[in-house]
Amino acid sequence: MPRATPLPIRRAIVGRLQAGQSLKTIALELDLTYDTARNIRRRYRDKGEAGLMPDYHRCGRRRASGPGRVIRAACWLKRHHRSWGAGLIRDRLRQRWPDRAIPSPRSLQRGFRAARLNGPGRRPRDRDHPPRDGLGRDEHWTGCGDERDRDRMLGVLQGKNPVDDLGGWLKRPADLDILIDAIEDGGLKQRNKAMVILAQQHGIPRRTISRLLHITPKTVTAYCRVYSIYGCERLMEGFYRRVKKSDDDLRQNTLFAVLHAPPSAYGFNRTTWIMSDLRKVLAAKGLPACPQVIRRIIRGAGYTMRKAREVLTSHDPEYPEKLARIQAILSTLGPDERFFSIDEYGPFAVKMQGGRALTPPGQVRTIPQRQRSKGSLIVTAALELSTNQVTHFYSEKTNTAEMIRLLEVLLKEYAGVAKIYFSWDAASWHASKALAERVAEVNAPAYRAEHGTPLVELVPLPAGAQFLNVIESVFSGMSRAVIQNSDYESIEACKGAIDRHFADRNAFFRANPRRAGRKIWGKENTPSEFSASNNCKDRHRCFFGI
Repeated sequence: MPRATPLPIRRAIVGRLQAGQSLKTIALELDLTYDTARNIRRRYRDKGEAGLMPDYHRCGRRRASGPGRVIRAACWLKRHHRSWGAGLIRDRLRQRWPDRAIPSPRSLQRGFRAARLNGPGRRPRDRDHPPRDGLGRDEHWTGCGDERDRDRMLGVLQGKNPVDDLGGWLKRPADLDILIDAIEDGGLKQRNKAMVILAQQHGIPRRTISRLLHITPKTVTAYCRVYSIYGCERLMEGFYRRVKKSDDDLRQNTLFAVLHAPPSAYGFNRTTWIMSDLRKVLAAKGLPACPQVIRRIIRGAGYTMRKAREVLTSHDPEYPEKLARIQAILSTLGPDERFFSIDEYGPFAVKMQGGRALTPPGQVRTIPQRQRSKGSLIVTAALELSTNQVTHFYSEKTNTAEMIRLLEVLLKEYAGVAKIYFSWDAASWHASKALAERVAEVNAPAYRAEHGTPLVELVPLPAGAQFLNVIESVFSGMSRAVIQNSDYESIEACKGAIDRHFADRNAFFRANPRRAGRKIWGKENTPSEFSASNNCKDRHRCFFGI
């Protein structure tokens, strides 16, 4: 029973009530409960000043007025028999004085503490073993034995002790691998269990173990008892199988069923899921989960938050056949054959262009919305896939005449090979009758014998499949290198930058020859290879109008 409220505080409560304060305010200011203040008001109202007097005979613990003869005798026995407990001493006192009332063991313990024979949280010590500095689990490591034990245990925790040395600590050497795995890869509880067993088997006192690991001596004793009776595996696994919420199959299946449905199906006006909505839905289904559990389930299944990629799709009904033909040609391309990826870049305006650039703090780069163009350019180019060499020139228009011009340039440049393949997208000028007639003319035996030109074969890409055109990747690298963030003074300056870019690129791959399939040119976004999974079109690239 708690002690009574002192008389001065009772009178203060009455005085404040008479001053007009409420019971709630009085209880808060005097650090009392509301019921205590109300009871004192009731006693004063019923009995007046006499009701304020506490009934001390009904309050608090009943203690002896002083250490009587029985308590002094118990302290004498405790002083001479340090290992005796209060229960044993009480039995001895009852044998000595069977006709007297002997205090309870708890009363004897209070007497021991009053005589400083057994301080709280400490074992009794005699004169040969003076107490250390500090109290309980927080006392300092001052003894040499404790220092050595601490160093041994810390060495095991930090992996400094070789495994062979730890094998001598155990009576069951077969358990060493399990304990080492728990220390290296287990959680805090598993590490504590393994450390308790290793240290206890090494002869380190259990109280020392509990101080270092910050666990109670009772826990240390329980771990040692389970290990000695049931073995190491049962100690690590425990007696009850505890399934984490994140490992619960029902919760996992329910979460993914919710994720696969749009939020609008559950009444949320959103297009994507957020954590708070997921928690509400799971709670409504009787499977509550915190954000950590939901994240663990989602990441454990390999899901990540990613932005959707923009991809192009071909609707050509002959897409599989055309793709298989191109792949068959590339897989058997001979040393005297060349395969060209052909396209045009532009038209684009020669003016101040935007783009990503490194800027100092506090500075914002601006581009005039309206500016006078210095002219426009169209780059017509062909990429040879086996040598990664680019052939290019500038055109005024994108038409069949420019494709025939490119054909003439490539026939002259690669006159020494046996066969060349032209691959391009389904633009109208790439499949014109005039171009087909010119190809048939240059493939004639008489023309080839007279001019020494290779055989030409057209391998068009599927319709709407410009993402398979490898030269788009080269154009992307060129754009980032010399077009974006540019402000050329004239068309000639822009042409000079483009010519130098392709010259440097060709020189690099002549010095470092690589067939198609390697990453090309540091700023190009995809490898220079033909692949059905490629998306050579750069989503950051755009054609700047006149």
